[in-house]
This record gives sequence, structure tokens and C-alpha cells, in this order.
Amino acid sequence: MRLAHLAVICAPLAACGKDATGTGTPVATDSAGPDSGAGPTTTEPEAPQAGVVWDASSLTLTVSGGGGAWWFGMAETTQCTDCWTGEDCLYGYETGDGAVFVYCHDIEDSGATLTYGGNLAELVPGTTVFQNNSLDGRITYLLELAPEYGGDGSCWVWGQDPSYYDGMLCGQL
Repeated sequence: MRLAHLAVICAPLAACGKDATGTGTPVATDSAGPDSGAGPTTTEPEAPQAGVVWDASSLTLTVSGGGGAWWFGMAETTQCTDCWTGEDCLYGYETGDGAVFVYCHDIEDSGATLTYGGNLAELVPGTTVFQNNSLDGRITYLLELAPEYGGDGSCWVWGQDPSYYDGMLCGQL
């Protein structure tokens, strides 16, 4: 079932121009000046610095560098048989009755705090379905510069199993 989700959900991501290095689309710049005849060069997008702190009632994501608004995803990827992936921005989570939940957190440029205990069926901004900080060491994270807000779709992953997001060709933090 995951391959079907990948095919459907990754189609727009390919249109965002992910390159084979996994750092997003290089940005063309003319560093030599318009009259030099040297032509454009390319630069890779700046990787952000990011971290997540899990406390008693919420988790806090902090982001610096990389600039822009973000899509933030997280997935339980280790030490689980029925891993929660409904907030991963990519594959989603399929319940026993076939319902699929895919959620991506819309994060401002410096980060956000997500309160535990969000509703699976109607997750709202500022909440997460995770119930407490016991999952801290079992999560893989994704940050994507949101194309909807002027970003170029570049993405970065970190955490327990960055290979979970291999289909997105992201860089690693």
C-alpha cells in the first residue's frame, strides 16, 4: 500500500524539482556579473539547523537558517509494530478500516510548539497526535521549504531512520 501512496503523493514533489543530490533544486546565480560572459553558476540551498525538544505537554521544533516557511513532518520509524506515520507529510497512516491520514505541519520560519493529544480525525495546527514524550527516541523528522510560501521545495531529514524519506531525495541534518 505504501508504494501506491508514494506514487500519488510524490508526483507533485517531483514537480518541485528535487535533484539527484537530495538537497533540492540548485539556484542559478550570475556571480560573475552580467557582462563577464562567464554565465550562471549554481549554489545549493543553505541547510537549516533544526532540533526538537520533547517535554511533558508538547514538543518544540526550533529552526534557524535556510530561511522561509516550512512543512514539518515526523514519523515513528523504530521500535514499533504499528508505527504512527500520519504526520509524516508523505506516506500517511492507514487504519484497519482503510482510512488514510496524511498531515503535514505548517511551520513558521523559526519553528513551532505542538501540543500532545491532537485528534486523529481532525488534527489542527499546533497539535500532534503523539500523546506524550515517550516516543522521543523513535521519531524521524522532515523539513521542507514550503513552495506554497515561496520556498523551493528543498528538504532535510534527521532522527532515527532518515532512509524513511529516501523517496524525497532530501539532504540530512
